[in-house]
Amino acid sequence: TPSKPAIWKIIGNLGARIFFYHLNQDYMNPNELVQIILQSTTESKKACKQVTKEFIQTLWNKHPNGVEWNREEDKEQIKSIALLATLLSRLRGIHKKEEYSDEAAFIQVEHAPRLTILLYNFARGNALINGRMQLSHDDTKIVLDIAISSAPPERAKIIKHILIKGGEATSKEIQDCIQKSSSTTYRYIEALIDLKILKKKLCALHKNTDPDIYTLVDALQDILK
Repeated sequence: TPSKPAIWKIIGNLGARIFFYHLNQDYMNPNELVQIILQSTTESKKACKQVTKEFIQTLWNKHPNGVEWNREEDKEQIKSIALLATLLSRLRGIHKKEEYSDEAAFIQVEHAPRLTILLYNFARGNALINGRMQLSHDDTKIVLDIAISSAPPERAKIIKHILIKGGEATSKEIQDCIQKSSSTTYRYIEALIDLKILKKKLCALHKNTDPDIYTLVDALQDILK
């Protein structure tokens, strides 16, 4: 269930303490919902507990003395994770600006070191449960999913859309993506620019016909690689 905007303001003040991971689940049809009620939840829980227990025991048996992790081997992936931590910290930043005001917006962004460490731990955990002792692109992909899932929904939609589009999107595409009015869409874009996430790549020559194009700022461009 998506969190309300007020919750994201609290998270922005709390810092790197809460993460989310959105599952791409299809909605169940009525017949599937009926089966949930008819099935024995006790048996399902037992089966789940048994599988989880066997999985954890397998990991402990494989690494009875713990894990000695060679971080030097992860250097390239750590660079990617640091970029994603920077992106997430800015996505969760607080941006306040009075409507129709020329004054600069109030901006508060959490520092990224703790985020980097925690996201690196997520990546290592993913590698470990998949039988690896070194990070791969699959692990940084999980971190990207966590970073996008852990950002305010509308901002996350915009960044995800830009990434899918290969690194840039027009204002009209962004508006269609978040399904907001043009003025509301502009406020979201303005916030992402102030938070140093987006920049305007090309200014429209004819404002009524040619939409502006937005892309990630230079410091975050390597996320696209």
